[in-house]
Amino acid sequence: MKILQEVVVELFSMFMADVRMTIFTLLLVAMAATFLNFTSINTVWIGAAFFIGCLVTVIQAVVREKRIRAKK
Repeated sequence: MKILQEVVVELFSMFMADVRMTIFTLLLVAMAATFLNFTSINTVWIGAAFFIGCLVTVIQAVVREKRIRAKK
């Protein structure tokens, strides 16, 4: 039980370490799910948009981290 608690705490701290990235990822997933369920857009286009959104999220996080480290 102690191990499970440690895993949950570690996962929570990992997602809360970068709140912007977490929120943007959740928004991407919600938008992709909404488009899949409520539009007739081809799933390939939705998947491509989701992939590009994920790349933008990662690039934004890397650039922001670089700026933070450059200030130190």
